Amino acid sequence: MTNGQNPLGFTLSAEKKAALVALLARYNVMLIEDDVYSELYFGREKPLPAKFWDRQEMTLHCSSFSKCLVPGFRIGWVAAGKTGAADPGSSS
Repeated sequence: MTNGQNPLGFTLSAEKKAALVALLARYNVMLIEDDVYSELYFGREKPLPAKFWDRQEMTLHCSSFSKCLVPGFRIGWVAAGKTGAADPGSSS
């Protein structure tokens, strides 16, 4: 799921995001949220990420500096929470 879907810029409403997070939590399904365009939103109120409603830590919130600060660097991150955290003893 994206915030500011490319090329149209479509974003789910807060109500629909909250309902989606609740539905996925009910069925124990993780959500991967791609939020690389959040810093490029110029409306009145920046949309909240789905991670905002995630009380069971089932959302992987992904973002990057490459769209707004340094396009050539390709530096990003994932806010995984407890569910998505890697085991420190495992290799990747």
